[in-house]
Formats: sequence, structure tokens, C-alpha cells
Amino acid sequence: MDQIFHIDQYNLPFIFIVAAASILLAKLLNDLILLIALPGRKSYIKNPRASAPVSVVICARNEAENLKRFIPLICEQEYDSFEVVVVNDASTDNTARVVRDLASRYENFRYTEIPKDPKFDHGKKLALTIGIKASKYENLLLTDADCWPETDQWLVGMADKLQQKKIVLGYGGYEREKGLINSLIRFDTMLIARNFMGLARMGAPYMGVGRNLAYHKSIYEAAGGFSSHYHIKSGDDDLLVNQMARKSNTIVNLNPNHFTRSIAEKSFKLFYLQKKRHLTTGARYRFFQKLYLGFEGLLRVLTLPLLVLINIFTAGFEPYVYVATGVFVILQIIIWKVFMNKYQEKGFLLMVPFFEFFISILPIVILARNFIKRNQSR
Repeated sequence: MDQIFHIDQYNLPFIFIVAAASILLAKLLNDLILLIALPGRKSYIKNPRASAPVSVVICARNEAENLKRFIPLICEQEYDSFEVVVVNDASTDNTARVVRDLASRYENFRYTEIPKDPKFDHGKKLALTIGIKASKYENLLLTDADCWPETDQWLVGMADKLQQKKIVLGYGGYEREKGLINSLIRFDTMLIARNFMGLARMGAPYMGVGRNLAYHKSIYEAAGGFSSHYHIKSGDDDLLVNQMARKSNTIVNLNPNHFTRSIAEKSFKLFYLQKKRHLTTGARYRFFQKLYLGFEGLLRVLTLPLLVLINIFTAGFEPYVYVATGVFVILQIIIWKVFMNKYQEKGFLLMVPFFEFFISILPIVILARNFIKRNQSR
């Protein structure tokens, strides 16, 4: 036992334990700080029907069935003054007929269209630009055509926060279904939300998600809209928020009544391609944002391997090592259980250590593959 605590050629297990413990402690503290930073799930709305009018803007490309299912849930929100503006973005399905039917059914529903042109390729940012220009009100609430609000209080909750700050970051989760891919996607979504909401609460907002995002039209116009990153296909939500958001103008809404949900991708291939697209925007974040996100990702990459190695490398030594790692795992489970409760997520608690490692290693795999392909093409 004495050999473990002497700095000589036989003390490698002790040095490894100290280094590993430092990394694991940093991981635990980071998770705990983000957890403490997040607001409570409930928030009191002083006058739920007296907020300013709101324009809900939705872009739809070949979303006829989703529009039929979800637009009524939005048009029938418990709120006095709002409009729903749908941009039919060059759809080739039955979307045109669906939006006409919805316009005849709901007085607060309007739509505009971008005709399909084989010679002109465009992304979602053009559709959003047109939708925002077509909107009547200063207060904008954005979601996607395949999303639905959890309750009829979604709009009033987001609008109430929009009277307090100019940007509101909401949670857009995915519906729970059977299967490992669904659990992985829901965990990844919660992890991303935990980071951007936690940092926003600490005064360092850096992104939001277009499935549930609100901001003032004036701050959008002052930022020049999407002009600075229009050439990038992704980033209609995170890059815009990164450009506009500051400590003084951003607020988080973590009330489950104000969440949205949508259907997750069914295959890993589609999820992989989605993650690959999202990597194109992270490079445009500010330096300290990239530094923190890289550090946080590194902690997640190292956690599972260190937990395994620390118990293998120190086999036969004092049981305090096993007790310490056991306490660490229990604390991690407790912290992630609280996160899951805050975001109303279920069904993957025991998979969190493996999901954390996999989600963290995936960007490294994507970047490595991109590097190899670029070299092969030369």
C-alpha cells in the first residue's frame, strides 16, 4: 500500500488515479453548475391574456399531413391576439391545398408561397425571411411544421417571456417512441438544451432551436437577419441567436406547458447526417463559446473510459477507489435524473453514460471522415 503513495517508478496507479479523479471531478462540477443554473419548471404568468400580439411563423416544404395535424393545435391556442403565418416553401405535395383549407377555417391563419423553380435552389433561411416580412407583429414565435405544442398554454407562456426580454429560448423535444435510436436522439436534444439554456442563464447565450424560439422583429432586423450567414444551409436558429443574443436580452423558458414536440428521425443514418450539418455552424461561434463546448465535450468523452480504466488499472489496491467511482456514478445518475425531470424526458437514464460518450465521440468521427475524404479527393 505504501508504494502507491510514493512518487517513484512504481507509483503510476496513484498518479493515474489523481489525474482521473481531477477530470471526473471537473465533469461532476460542470454538470452540477449547469443544473443549478437552470430555472424551475413552473413560472407564474401575471395576466395570461393581456400580452402583446404575436406572429407565429412556420416554414413548410412537403408537410401537408403535418400541417393538417398540428396547425389546429397552434391556431387554437389560448391567447387573444395572434396570427399564424405559414410559408409554403416550394412544396410538391398537397401543401398548397392544405394551407388554403386552413385559411378558410381559421381567421388568424395566413400563408404565403415560394414557387418551385428548378433553376433557383434555396434553403430555409429564404422561407423564414419571407415569413417574417409577411408577419404583422413585432413579437415573433418560431416553430417547425412537424412540431406541436404540448399544451394550449404554449403561446401565452412564450409571449409572456417575450415581454420580459427580446429573445426567448424554449425547449423543442421529440416524442418518446420505442427503440435505441429514439432514446439517443432524445438524449442528444436534452443535452444540447441543457448546455445552451444553462449558459444563457449564466449570462452567455450562444444558440437556440427553431422548434421553439421567440424574438422581437426589431432585434432580428437590427442584426441584418440571416445576411451574414445566408450562404450556410444550417444556422437559421443557432447562428442567428448567436449573433443577436446577449446576457441583457435573453431569457429561458423551461416550463413544460410551453414545450413543443416533434417526431424524431427513424434511422441512425438520418441522425448522423443531421449531426454532420450542425457541425458546419459551430465553427462560427465565438472563441470562448467554442473553447467551453470543446472542453465540455472532452470531459464527456473521457468520463466512461476513465471509469473503466480506473477500476482496471487499480485492481487489487484499496477499496476506496471503487467506493469513490461508485459515488461518482450515483451522483451522475441523480444529476441526470433531475435534468430528465426538468425536460420531461423518460426511458434512458441507465444509458446516459454510454450516450454521453457516443454523442461526444461522434463529431470527432465526422470530422475525421471529412478530413480523409478531402485528402482522397486531392
